[in-house]
Amino acid sequence: MIGALNRIHVKIPGWVPHFGGREFGIHLPMLPNIPTLAQGGIVPARTGGTLALVGEAGESEAVIPLSRLERMLGSGGGMRRLAAAVEALAERPVQIDVDSQTIARAVLLGQRKLARR
Repeated sequence: MIGALNRIHVKIPGWVPHFGGREFGIHLPMLPNIPTLAQGGIVPARTGGTLALVGEAGESEAVIPLSRLERMLGSGGGMRRLAAAVEALAERPVQIDVDSQTIARAVLLGQRKLARR
């Protein structure tokens, strides 16, 4: 949706008094893809972190660094099966569906954070 808004460009004809020859358009910043993690997923580490939507499917979710996972679950065969499942998840394509209200909320929050800097 933001991409469509950013394509709006208006050029005022030169004969229009006071405003003739001017151009303007909408220049909103693009939002990153925000993954939903109800079906699981791996979030690669990166400086500054990554936005994610959790708990969206009405079910509690665990968010834990992979380095702490073994300590939480204990070692043994179950851990190897879990590690294999996590690796399989890392290769699974992720589909992201975001509605305009979610985008608007994210833009507003982003603007507030930038204003605080």
